[in-house]
Amino acid sequence: MWSGPWESWKDVPNEDKKRLFERFHWEEKWIGEIFSCWERCIAANIPDLLCRVRDQAKEMARSKDILVEDDMSVHTDIKPPWIKTETWKQMIEIWNTPEWKAKSKRNKKNQN
Repeated sequence: MWSGPWESWKDVPNEDKKRLFERFHWEEKWIGEIFSCWERCIAANIPDLLCRVRDQAKEMARSKDILVEDDMSVHTDIKPPWIKTETWKQMIEIWNTPEWKAKSKRNKKNQN
């Protein structure tokens, strides 16, 4: 279902949001309210989900004695099964950009 290199919920095209939501079956009268709640929950959790995915890829690489540093391309072959290979590669390309790395460093600093 994860079919794009989305960094956040706002990056997910509306047709993909709809496709993801339609995997669930709801009573017609509640769909509007449920969708609104579902969308807020997903928007809030995507950054954490992607952080965990990156951390898991790093741990798996380390377990295979792969040197893990700042270059995410060493994780190209270590992906979760629910993300397509081409999408994973696109995400790694994004994570390897200086802009994304600066944003990540800034966010980590703000969290601390």
